Amino acid sequence: MTVVSVFIGQPKPGRHDDVMAINDKSRKVLERHGAKNIRILVGAVSAAAYGSVINSSEYDDLEAWGAFYDEVMADDELLTIMHQAMGADTPFLTQSMQYVTEIPLGRTRGPNGKIVATYVSTPVPGRYEAAIAFANQAYDGLERVGARNCRLFTQQASGVQPELLVSTMDFDNMRAYGKALEAFLLDPAGQSVIATTQSSDAPVRAFTSEVYTEALPQ
Repeated sequence: MTVVSVFIGQPKPGRHDDVMAINDKSRKVLERHGAKNIRILVGAVSAAAYGSVINSSEYDDLEAWGAFYDEVMADDELLTIMHQAMGADTPFLTQSMQYVTEIPLGRTRGPNGKIVATYVSTPVPGRYEAAIAFANQAYDGLERVGARNCRLFTQQASGVQPELLVSTMDFDNMRAYGKALEAFLLDPAGQSVIATTQSSDAPVRAFTSEVYTEALPQ
């Protein structure tokens, strides 16, 4: 069960470059301790998440994530970076840390894209399995029109609404995202998915939807 650790920070006005520098330094420390698929993303199309910076990294399972956390929190370099992020001169307006666990769907993985689209929803009580099946149905249509790496996560240790489902999908660039979205909206299968989300029989309730861009080379 893949675990993804997610740090989300909203830069103060005029401090975006400082935030990116901190994330770049922290990525090098995380890599040194064995973190996988480290990504630095910036909210590009959103309301509340616009401009926010996400630092995500992956681990094989919860035990591996816990062991990594214990190890990295004893690293003096990371503690120095954390002091910069949390001290009086922090470049962050807000910060949060959480982790999500992947729901295995058996879908094919490809290289990361420069664009990550997310869709966060809440399962209707008693319809958790139907929510997962519905995500798979949507992913079938989205992958036909150009999405890749369609993944589904359940949110953990978030403080609020831990039952949320987080869908992510990659695209090469914003043009590819726009092309795929338009094709999905015109496709009968895509229209069926959208109609279901808006019906009284929907297995999920929409929470948020955002688009992020890759901010630093991987």
